[in-house]
Amino acid sequence: MPQQAFPAIGHVFHSSGKQDYYRSLLQVQNPNQYYVITEEDINRLFLEFEAKGVTHSHKRSVEYIITMFLKEATKENNGRYIFTMKDLKEYLTLIRQSYSPSFYRKNITYLKKLFRIAGIDLAESLKAPTELNVDLTIVTVDDIKSLIQLVDSLHISNRFEDWKRDQFITAMLLMAVSGMRVSELERIPLKEIDIENRRIRLNTHQTKTRQSRVVFFTYEVQELLEDYIR
Repeated sequence: MPQQAFPAIGHVFHSSGKQDYYRSLLQVQNPNQYYVITEEDINRLFLEFEAKGVTHSHKRSVEYIITMFLKEATKENNGRYIFTMKDLKEYLTLIRQSYSPSFYRKNITYLKKLFRIAGIDLAESLKAPTELNVDLTIVTVDDIKSLIQLVDSLHISNRFEDWKRDQFITAMLLMAVSGMRVSELERIPLKEIDIENRRIRLNTHQTKTRQSRVVFFTYEVQELLEDYIR
């Protein structure tokens, strides 16, 4: 006689034992090779997204991806969906090779959520590729010239004092040739600019990425800095 009145309830509501319980109900050979997802797991996943107040299109996206996974990677067994590690690997390989990186990442994200609900220990093994947000904007010489003309026009109209004009143009050109951010330049004391060797060492507390680096500037900017310091 079991120590608990309803031992199966513990398996269902504690994810660590869910898969063992699900496998015990399968009518297949070698049940331990299978992972099991139930309709209850799927409905709970959708309920979580509903509770978060996601948009209708977001919800449709989740439903589409989960339905696609169930259709392509699992087999139905008495109202449950079963799959092996091999099935999952083949499915993810197909998605990665046939669809965009963003669609692949969505698959990983939603499947991980579903696997956690179903008590499948593969959730932590699924890794989505890092999405690199690279700003491809290139500042051209014409862009810099246009900005200098704008500053000069403000100076001529007495809206920019002499010192402000000189400081702005020097700073702008220094950032353009060195690749420094505005926030980084603001943190650099003038005394730490190595004018003679045309370089600036940025410490970890001065950079956005918290990684130190050395930047360099041109002879033209060197002359501007020398005049600015005087």
